[in-house]
Amino acid sequence: MRFIKKAVFSIALFLIVVFGMTFAAKNPQEVTLVYFDFLWEGKIVFALLAALLFGFFLGAVPTAAVFFWAAALIARGIKALILGNQRTG
Repeated sequence: MRFIKKAVFSIALFLIVVFGMTFAAKNPQEVTLVYFDFLWEGKIVFALLAALLFGFFLGAVPTAAVFFWAAALIARGIKALILGNQRTG
């Protein structure tokens, strides 16, 4: 079951990368992004990549924080369990 999961994930990742590379090759248009006084001119691929990375970090940072918090909570629980067993045993 684990192999099938890895294989499906690998194929999906490969197809996404191939799609992104062909999109970048076929769409060399220049775009202008304006945000108040900020002006950026560049290829559409870089704008989309920046938006994708920004979205990734917006999701990854809170998720990582929860994982670290949960790991610390588990470590404290295990430590309390060990100390509790030493006192009673």
